[in-house]
Amino acid sequence: MRALLLAVALLVATAQPAVAAPTPLEAGTPLVTASGARCANGFSVHGHLLVSPACGRAAGGALHHADGRRIGTVVAIRRTHAVVRIDDTRLWQPRPTVAGRPDVVTGSTEAPVGAEACVRGPVTGWRCTTVASRDSTLYFGDGSILHGVSRIPVCSPPNDDWGAVVSGTQAQGLVFVAHGCPGGTSSFFFPLVDVLAQEGLRLVTG
Repeated sequence: MRALLLAVALLVATAQPAVAAPTPLEAGTPLVTASGARCANGFSVHGHLLVSPACGRAAGGALHHADGRRIGTVVAIRRTHAVVRIDDTRLWQPRPTVAGRPDVVTGSTEAPVGAEACVRGPVTGWRCTTVASRDSTLYFGDGSILHGVSRIPVCSPPNDDWGAVVSGTQAQGLVFVAHGCPGGTSSFFFPLVDVLAQEGLRLVTG
């Protein structure tokens, strides 16, 4: 009887379908909206993605991986970012890395003015500079004002926004306003630590 039960258990075990490994998601992972517009993941947070406001608006309520699989639902669109809730966390694995950089993100401590900061633009790739200012104020064409913005002195060509900014292993933010080359030399990001606090999210770290 024991041998029979063991044989039945083995048959049941072998009949179970294999579970596919979750797909990794890191900062810079290509994404696509329902309309076919392309954008990218920001720094990974538990259970969610951070994407650009334009990406959130164009998503049509849902965002997909570049291979066409649906990742999640847009749950918030702000001036500086949008939040996507991952529909099934068993299928996706947010990673504490940035595309093209081996270093693992270990936190989101703000770097002081003058500290080295490196930004990864989707078009320009990696460039390193320094933090030029903190707590700057931006004035938008619709009359709105945003305080507490940080600036780095690098220009960004069209379609090069939403670059991940890091200082060492600390995530700083994601470029959401940039002046194109060669007419401007400033890119602005809202401190990631403030975004996380505003949304009640927790950064994925290594």
